[in-house]
Amino acid sequence: MSPPSSTQRLQVTLAAMRRASDRTMVLTLRLAAGAAFDYRPGQFIGLEADDGRARHFSIANALPIDNELELHVNRAPGGAFTGALFDRAQVGDTLWMNGPYGDFSIPPD
Repeated sequence: MSPPSSTQRLQVTLAAMRRASDRTMVLTLRLAAGAAFDYRPGQFIGLEADDGRARHFSIANALPIDNELELHVNRAPGGAFTGALFDRAQVGDTLWMNGPYGDFSIPPD
């Protein structure tokens, strides 16, 4: 897969939420129909909080599956954004996603 040429800002839908532990939530973000989001394994995205600042999370799946991305989010003690995800977010909510960022990867050779 070739490297993404630039970052994008896309609206995504919270398609699923599953508690993996007391402090870890698995989130599934669905891209809009027809949206293309190219990234490489090891990259991360930013989710925009209500204050407009991005909170960054690693993408957990190597490639989008059914136009969905998976994030494993740890609840930050006292964290306003992760607290809101854990306590108030619901399937069907819309979020703004920015990315991809980073170039952490294992060289093919």
